[in-house]
Amino acid sequence: MVVRVPGGVANAVEVLRNGTVDVWAANPVTLQEIEDALPGAKVVPGAWTTGRYAASLPKGRSAAAQTRLAEIVNDAKRTGVVQRAIERAGFKGVRVAPD
Repeated sequence: MVVRVPGGVANAVEVLRNGTVDVWAANPVTLQEIEDALPGAKVVPGAWTTGRYAASLPKGRSAAAQTRLAEIVNDAKRTGVVQRAIERAGFKGVRVAPD
């Protein structure tokens, strides 16, 4: 049975620890926090959700500005800037999106 348990990481750790729930689904960053706080916990590989992030420009910017922003983002992904940021943050289970 799927149940909603509000309250964030601390509450997730508590209900997992006391057996109220058997599993917890969340984004990789939250699961990493739960795993770190709950000895013996294991994150199962795979995806429950996909989080997408975007860059934007103020309304009215030119097509050239939009194209340049896309180039900057794609270049940061291609050259490893985004991957290194993920690694520096210590995130597990987070991947750079394809172009």
